[in-house]
Amino acid sequence: MQKITVIGAGSWGCSLAMHLAREHAGIHLWDIDTSLLENMQKTRENTRYLPGLSLPEALIIEADLSAALKQTDLVLIVVPSHVFAKALASIKPHIASHTPVIWASKGIAPDSLKLLHEVAHELLGARAMAALSGPSFAREVAEGLPTILDMASNGTALSETLHSLFDHGKLRLHDNPDFISVQLGGAMKNVVAIAVGMADGLGMGTNAKCALMTIGLQDEMRMAKALGADSGQDLMSFSGVGDLILTCTDNQSRNRRFGKLLGEGQTQADALAEINQTVEGLDNCPLMLKLAEKHGVELKVTHGLQRVLSGESAPDQAIQAMLGFI
Repeated sequence: MQKITVIGAGSWGCSLAMHLAREHAGIHLWDIDTSLLENMQKTRENTRYLPGLSLPEALIIEADLSAALKQTDLVLIVVPSHVFAKALASIKPHIASHTPVIWASKGIAPDSLKLLHEVAHELLGARAMAALSGPSFAREVAEGLPTILDMASNGTALSETLHSLFDHGKLRLHDNPDFISVQLGGAMKNVVAIAVGMADGLGMGTNAKCALMTIGLQDEMRMAKALGADSGQDLMSFSGVGDLILTCTDNQSRNRRFGKLLGEGQTQADALAEINQTVEGLDNCPLMLKLAEKHGVELKVTHGLQRVLSGESAPDQAIQAMLGFI
């Protein structure tokens, strides 16, 4: 491929663009935030999201969307899920009908409660598509530390192409046949991480935290099966159990840190102020409950966390209920 366009220059999009540009020429990075791009062009560093890491010389920062997409061979979307549909609508007039579109965004569409591959198919029609997801703190990828991501694609040719593009340095893609499972883990893990963080803040011990992770994974598997996955077993991979472990156990996870502060007795407002970043689980929790209600699925961890967020339950009571003690 001669040209690849990455849409989204936040920490995750920039990290993936940096990884690609270390091995390939023609990597173009665009973002709606022109001030961010101007600073990146000037300093050759993403000082806002990845301070201290130099951008590869081959990475092209492109402020004009039409120029970034002109004659591109592949588009990688890395934006928050709530603007995923808007991003697809913005690129559609600038790309050919056969241009493959892949994404590393996590979450579900807030209005329709659809998974992102459903949104992409509706807006872009039939074409080569793929989703990437897995345990992947952005800075570690930018630093070249070992990372494995699941890839769900709708064609062997695209899968082979993506392996040739991404499988270098310390990053590898793992083929996972199920779009539903690959995307669902990333949408649900942050809710579980908040709950595990609360248990940590309450001093409940490692046994309780591991039990909550197990219950959360069981929730994910029931949800995946309800959405059409064969069994939910494809969640037993990097995008499911792998991402769940990452987000629940490492202090780089802002969702886990937020939950820990709640468990220690801070208010939601004070905890958010201390984190000073987006805590995705706060938005994901009510969305996943709506999706679960639509499909008649019980989500023990999500339901318990929502009771805390709505003020109906104290963190200690909610965790005890999730674990089945009350």
